[in-house]
Amino acid sequence: MTSPAPLPPPIRRIVLATSDVWGVSVLDLLSDRRAGRIVAARQAAMTLARDLTLASYPAIARAFRRSDHTTVMHACRRTAQRAAGDPEVAARMEAVRAMVAPAPTEEPAS
Repeated sequence: MTSPAPLPPPIRRIVLATSDVWGVSVLDLLSDRRAGRIVAARQAAMTLARDLTLASYPAIARAFRRSDHTTVMHACRRTAQRAAGDPEVAARMEAVRAMVAPAPTEEPAS
């Protein structure tokens, strides 16, 4: 018998992990502040929310206190560009992924 697929992480967990890895407060991630390091971290968190959850663009926008889903679409494009050109960004993204990934379930011994 196979075990059910693990549930995707909640967006809140992604926000907390991104805050920790990027060194930006949760309040800053959810704010309207436009400082470069905050914007990069916020866009990374939005991208990870899109990649790791079943949430739609509008749902992710609401979770980040944004009124428009196109903000999330833009964040996904920019983060992909950043990660492709900057190994540090790619490493941070992977660190957040590792922090929020569901723990593997062990198969019972037969």
